[in-house]
Amino acid sequence: MNMKYAMRSEDTEQINVVSWANWNMNRYPELRWLFHVPNGGSRNKQEAVKFKQMGVKAGVSDLCLPYPKGSYCGLFVEMKFGNNRQQDTQRVPCRHGSSRTFRRNLLFSRGGNQSH
Repeated sequence: MNMKYAMRSEDTEQINVVSWANWNMNRYPELRWLFHVPNGGSRNKQEAVKFKQMGVKAGVSDLCLPYPKGSYCGLFVEMKFGNNRQQDTQRVPCRHGSSRTFRRNLLFSRGGNQSH
């Protein structure tokens, strides 16, 4: 994606987070394990059925860093942009994830026209 002319969205914010992680891998080598979980997006019905059969789960976070740090065995990051809010399907895994020694962060990014 050409970021120069891209309209800001949850996707572009996530691309920026991953770009930052890639840029900082020498300083924080554990960032090489950061990956995107392709659970969202629009799909046709046939593809949606196939992804469900492959194990796609509602509510799974956008980014995962399966690297132990301190008392946590990994990190899940849910990205939100503008007025988007966490859905009910995302709240349940969030509670379970944090109780199972995974750290869960919810990152909000505001759109350009909103006050901070």
